[in-house]
Amino acid sequence: MGASLTSCCDNSSNVATRPAASKELVVWGDYINSDTRTILAILEICNEKHTFKSLDTLRNKHLQDKEFATLNPTFDIPLMNELNFSVISGPMQFVNYLIQTRKKVRETLYPSESKAEIDRNIQHFAGKVR
Repeated sequence: MGASLTSCCDNSSNVATRPAASKELVVWGDYINSDTRTILAILEICNEKHTFKSLDTLRNKHLQDKEFATLNPTFDIPLMNELNFSVISGPMQFVNYLIQTRKKVRETLYPSESKAEIDRNIQHFAGKVR
């Protein structure tokens, strides 16, 4: 199920193959990064199955990881990947993705009776604190 990506100039030997799709959520990141820690904390609190692939950003080792480079040519961390879908963005997009796709996360951290208060606090944080 791997689609090939070819260079615009050389179609013969410089071909990168997309890694096989994982059915499980894979989080790529570095413990130094606060967004990575947020994602991992949410997944641990909610008992969500996932795989964590640690990247050494201090020594720029993540720039040498071919699988990571194929999934994320911008090398931004963290990255969440599941099936053939990747989330590369800011903390709110990661949290929204987990809420929308994970029932345990939605029920544990975003219960329907508290949505209005949670949304108000998130808007305050996004607009003033960060």
